[in-house]
Amino acid sequence: DKEWQVFSKFTREPYQLDNVCFRPISNSDFIESFTSCEGILTSAGFETPAEAIFMGKKVFVIPIKRQYEQFCNAEAMRSMGLPIAKTLNDQALLQIKDWVKYHKPLSIDYPDTTRQLIADEIFAQLEKEEIILPISRL
Repeated sequence: DKEWQVFSKFTREPYQLDNVCFRPISNSDFIESFTSCEGILTSAGFETPAEAIFMGKKVFVIPIKRQYEQFCNAEAMRSMGLPIAKTLNDQALLQIKDWVKYHKPLSIDYPDTTRQLIADEIFAQLEKEEIILPISRL
């Protein structure tokens, strides 16, 4: 069995129940857990799933009910191939077990376009100030 760490606003003191450690919300503890985990089961917000994908973690999301942004994010993640459950029920537990056992992290190539963006911005500013002429005016 995998070890699970659950961060909850309803937990005052950490405690262990089988392979699940319940912990109060703590930024530093969450970051430590997040950086060393294999995967994350989370709501369908933007930041946590995006960072997890970028860091090469497995991601499974359950959107918070009646939150339009969560629904939209979940659908976007589903279209990317991430597993989604609408609610935590028996079927979702089967999906989660499958996810833990078989799913691999989503691999997305994020090319570094920083230099090109900066160069484009510099040339646009130089053209605006008429220090250089756009190619179309030569």
